[in-house]
Amino acid sequence: MPAFIGRDQHGRVIAAADLRGHLVIGDFIFTRCQGICPTLTSHMIALQRLLAAPQTRFISFSLDPDYDTPAVLKAYADRWKGDPARWSLVTLEPGTLDAMLAAVDDGAPPREARGETEPHTTRFFLADARGLIRGSYAGDDGLAIRRMAADAAALQR
Repeated sequence: MPAFIGRDQHGRVIAAADLRGHLVIGDFIFTRCQGICPTLTSHMIALQRLLAAPQTRFISFSLDPDYDTPAVLKAYADRWKGDPARWSLVTLEPGTLDAMLAAVDDGAPPREARGETEPHTTRFFLADARGLIRGSYAGDDGLAIRRMAADAAALQR
């Protein structure tokens, strides 16, 4: 997982190093998205319930850092009733965000070619306790989400 530093929904600084020693499931959303993001977030919440081990962490990176302030992210997390002890919603610097997106590249054409102004992906990623990305999964595919949950459970053993 690329190095990053950002701010979470509580305004706290969070870095990739803070996640070492934890299994990490991550995705990319923006709070005012009316397209795929609500589906991704519903899968994120379901995974939090399914993978209840306290050492598992969940992270959603904002694709809209200018709008998604810590207060906006906090309201979003509260609305979805995610696990506040294990789910971080984070804004990053644009260059860092691009590196994170590249790390879980789904092979889609560049966003400009798709007519999008905001970076977007439906990919979830699974990183092990050393920070190595062990898989990238289609977040809009229920079968892929179940496969990710099984892979995460296997890494927890």
